[in-house]
Amino acid sequence: MTRFPLVLVFGAVLLIATCVKARSEPPRLPAGVTCEQVRAMVAEHGRIYAYAWARLQGYTAAQISEAKRCLK
Repeated sequence: MTRFPLVLVFGAVLLIATCVKARSEPPRLPAGVTCEQVRAMVAEHGRIYAYAWARLQGYTAAQISEAKRCLK
């Protein structure tokens, strides 16, 4: 039982390191889409419209999540 806390701490450190690495990488957008295009669409039409447009175009939730990273 003494190993459980060690495994738990190791898992937490690994999770935090993975999250930090993911934040430091540029977003992986669908082919042909740039962060500049995402920002322009949101600036012109707003977040709700841009989100609805992306869903109607068939973009997945994961792709939209990546595109949202362009706005941070």
